[in-house]
Amino acid sequence: HETVGGSAFNSRWIRSCYGDNALTKAITAAPIVCSGTTAGTVGALDAYIEVMLEQFDRTQCTLHGSDQGFHVYAIVCSGTT
Repeated sequence: HETVGGSAFNSRWIRSCYGDNALTKAITAAPIVCSGTTAGTVGALDAYIEVMLEQFDRTQCTLHGSDQGFHVYAIVCSGTT
């Protein structure tokens, strides 16, 4: 599996939205988990949407594809599953 650190796109979304210091060992070693494949119960998806909105509110990042950066960051750093 490709890692976030091995992907120029995923690394750029993390760096652009959270800064260079966000590219920690945990993030760069994390496998890429596509935000486009998110599924779950209504309650779980409601919680997921809240986490994603919190990430946007925190970063105000509007880079095309930044939802993927939010998704990875939330999973690795917040333990969202």
